[in-house]
Amino acid sequence: MSADLSGALGELAALLRCCGEEARAAWVDERRERIAGAGDTAQARERLEIRNVLAGMGSLGDLYLEPTAECELTEREVVARQAELIRRLDLLTGYSGPAQESRRAIAVGQSSTDLDDRGG
Repeated sequence: MSADLSGALGELAALLRCCGEEARAAWVDERRERIAGAGDTAQARERLEIRNVLAGMGSLGDLYLEPTAECELTEREVVARQAELIRRLDLLTGYSGPAQESRRAIAVGQSSTDLDDRGG
């Protein structure tokens, strides 16, 4: 497992604990441990499981985190840290962004049959 992914998962678990989300932090720690000792296929499965909880309804990105009294972060810092960690984990678990190569647009007045190998 890459040290970057392990570090990001550790930071996420710490942030969740800072906000009283012990059960979610334990889930993140478990994924971190599973990935550390897994082969390529199992690592890919765990990365996908992590990706599945990053965004959408009920996800880590949708989760409202509020720092506990013991937490040294402000609410604003927690929100910023949560967003930054989700972005990092998105990249570290396989997001490559929208495909940039060979985008082809159809110009006004053309149809798809007008496109050729030169890109339109």
